[in-house]
Amino acid sequence: MNTFLWIFRHYFKKNLLSPTNLLVIGLPLVFLTAFTLIDMFVYDVAGGQYVIFSGIAIPLVLGFQFFGADLTADWLHGDLKTSTRQRLLVSPIDQRVFFTGIMTAGWLTNVLYGGVVVAVTALVFDVAWGNFGVVLAVMLCISLITQLVGAIIFYFTKDEKSGNRLTYLFGEIMIGISLLPIVAGNIFSPGGALEAIFDHLPVSLGTQVVEGNNMALGFGVLILINAILAAVVLLVGRRRNDGI
Repeated sequence: MNTFLWIFRHYFKKNLLSPTNLLVIGLPLVFLTAFTLIDMFVYDVAGGQYVIFSGIAIPLVLGFQFFGADLTADWLHGDLKTSTRQRLLVSPIDQRVFFTGIMTAGWLTNVLYGGVVVAVTALVFDVAWGNFGVVLAVMLCISLITQLVGAIIFYFTKDEKSGNRLTYLFGEIMIGISLLPIVAGNIFSPGGALEAIFDHLPVSLGTQVVEGNNMALGFGVLILINAILAAVVLLVGRRRNDGI
């Protein structure tokens, strides 16, 4: 337990200095500021309605949580595919403890970043987040997804550079599909199977839960996604750890 806590604290501190902060904290605030200014400009033209900001703040903030996969993939590549691994193999530290400590540090750092953005948007942009305990639970679920995906990307990429490319691509894709239901809903009514897919995306489920809708279903699906990804990490890890 003491070893796990030491590893966790070490990587938690490293995460706080990571440039990923700019993505998870800075970019959502930049985008929300831009959307606010645009909405103020078109407010009268749209008949006294905010056409962009309304409904986009919560999924945007939740969507940027997916850039947290970069934290886990980076440190795993840096310390399990370099000379550090050789020192780890001759040390009394179990590799599973090392792996779990890195992932937990990335997970909770990501949630901390998200909490900062939630606080700023609630105070500055007057975003109605509702019950902050529910928001925290949603962020814990979504951030865990990012860490598990980061671990999978680590296993399937050769080096840190290729891992970075995939984690950033993953974040960009998740931001895109997180906002797609809102954009599509303002242009046309998806209907049918497409709407069902939109409603069951991780960020869509998280947004529904935060807004107090379909809470049992939302949490259930998010937990199921995490369980499936955890099983994949365990399965792939058992096959690949010896060859790292």
